Amino acid sequence: MKAWEYKSKYTPELPGKVLDLMAKGKTIAQVCAALKVSKQVFFDWLKQYPDFANAYDLGQSLAEAHWETNVLDPAIRGEMPDVKEGLLRFKMSHRFHWTDRQTLDIHNEPSRTEAEIDAQIERLLNKERSNGNQEERHSEFKRIDQSLNTQEVSHQ
Repeated sequence: MKAWEYKSKYTPELPGKVLDLMAKGKTIAQVCAALKVSKQVFFDWLKQYPDFANAYDLGQSLAEAHWETNVLDPAIRGEMPDVKEGLLRFKMSHRFHWTDRQTLDIHNEPSRTEAEIDAQIERLLNKERSNGNQEERHSEFKRIDQSLNTQEVSHQ
């Protein structure tokens, strides 16, 4: 077989080769080149062969771990001064779908305990029983609801 010729015959050894290559941090394009198959054939095999798909799924985790261990961690420790942090973050987020998780506290209110919320609800129910002002009750319930939503967002 010439160096430029591609093969497209699936063999049982391919899942192991995929794992080995991806454990070294190789991309899909690099894996395809090493296997001498096109990306289209590679993706067809993912659909057709469960062992190949499982090897690829595990390989993704192994590739990410490889990059974290051999590039990201040393870069964070300052052992790789030539590595540009922004470029590394872009590469990792693009390749491994990393995102920055943000917590949003809309009202900047301190978290309230269940007992405090229950006490406030009880006060509102007492107002209801004593025929308090309907607008006042509505705004109080709305404030509790917003507070609960804020707590849910900040705890996620």
